[in-house]
Amino acid sequence: MIKQIDPRTTPEQRHAMATSWTQLDLTAAQVLAWLTAGILPSEHALAATCLDRGLTPQDMKTRVEGVRVVERLRSEGVDGVVALLRTGTA
Repeated sequence: MIKQIDPRTTPEQRHAMATSWTQLDLTAAQVLAWLTAGILPSEHALAATCLDRGLTPQDMKTRVEGVRVVERLRSEGVDGVVALLRTGTA
């Protein structure tokens, strides 16, 4: 699945990423949902933090002040985005 999303990775990189995603105890379909929502294969820790804070792959496409959640996560962090979503500025 990682290879399908980012074919430029080496087998070793794919194995490391797959192992990290496996540790999140997600099904293949759930991992694919995160990846197709815009989370990069190497961003398993970001997905884990999102899960802990109640965000889902569906939330990644939501726009907050015109910017998609998945893009804001990388610059503002999960807690900042969750705070924006809770204040209703989306």
